[in-house]
Amino acid sequence: MVDYSEFIKIFLQSSTTTRKMNVVAEIKLDMKKSAYTLNEYEDLLGRISEHVKTQGLDLMHIFEIFCKKSGFISYSDLRKIIDLIDFPITDKQFELLTMYADEEG
Repeated sequence: MVDYSEFIKIFLQSSTTTRKMNVVAEIKLDMKKSAYTLNEYEDLLGRISEHVKTQGLDLMHIFEIFCKKSGFISYSDLRKIIDLIDFPITDKQFELLTMYADEEG
């Protein structure tokens, strides 16, 4: 499950903020996360963020449609949202996105 703050981080986080978080995140990496680089994650976030800004999307509205009063969305709903905003993403990139963005696992 991804809460709204994690959801917004996926779409709007600046690369400067991401770099600051990477220092902390590197300390917390487990063996599964080490298979991917934080640079790949940062690049993916940057491309998604740029796409969202270019399209002028209302992320709060989109999130509210999918969260169904729980305050969280499922990974499958996140995948639907990414498809809905017409952002092409591979299964590997989606796994990378959820692995780093969902801080509670």
